[in-house]
Amino acid sequence: MSKIATFSDLVLFAYNELSEKDHLFFEKEMKTDSEMKKDYNGIVSVKKILNTFHQEPSEDVINKLMNYSSALNCFKLPLLTGDTFVLVN
Repeated sequence: MSKIATFSDLVLFAYNELSEKDHLFFEKEMKTDSEMKKDYNGIVSVKKILNTFHQEPSEDVINKLMNYSSALNCFKLPLLTGDTFVLVN
């Protein structure tokens, strides 16, 4: 029985997220299947581009989160079963 490789499998292969058995299958197939190799190379190219991006929240989002968290009051209530923290807005 032959294995059917999907585009999702190729993405997993590019990110080294396959089982050892499946990884070996793809290594072997790449040697003989030029279309699969072409698709894989495209995925690797996109992966390299994606790795150049660095996302961070905007200053506005950070300020909103900080303002929200500072508006909360936290109380420590000693209980028989242990301490419990309560947030009150």
